[in-house]
Amino acid sequence: MIIHKATKSVETLLSQPNINFGNYDNVFVVDDNSELGQKIIVNQPYFDFVLDSDNNLIDITPNEKPSDQISEPSEIEQLRSDIRQSNEELTIIKQTFNLIPPILNPITLQDYQQNKIYELSVSCNQHILNGFYSSCR
Repeated sequence: MIIHKATKSVETLLSQPNINFGNYDNVFVVDDNSELGQKIIVNQPYFDFVLDSDNNLIDITPNEKPSDQISEPSEIEQLRSDIRQSNEELTIIKQTFNLIPPILNPITLQDYQQNKIYELSVSCNQHILNGFYSSCR
């Protein structure tokens, strides 16, 4: 087994369990079937190297593995989720306002809104005028 010192990642090859078959630099080589090899496989990459005075790997010290708890979403993740939800809601609103197929209805949502405002203001003005005329009689 090859153990990369920097990343603590391992590579194994069944036919060569204790050879640096990749000719890598900055690695340790341990027999896959040894007690140390099995300990590395079980704990990898959550361990620290234990070295002798010549910097040879003689053991590892297992570290605590991170918990599998689902963390709260970050502020950015929450904002992205809110944006996605808003876009979905906007799509539903647009579909509601554009019940006529686009080929038959080239009007945009903004045009529809402006036309509706105009219609309402005309109607309102008519009511005001009717009220004015009624009061003059």
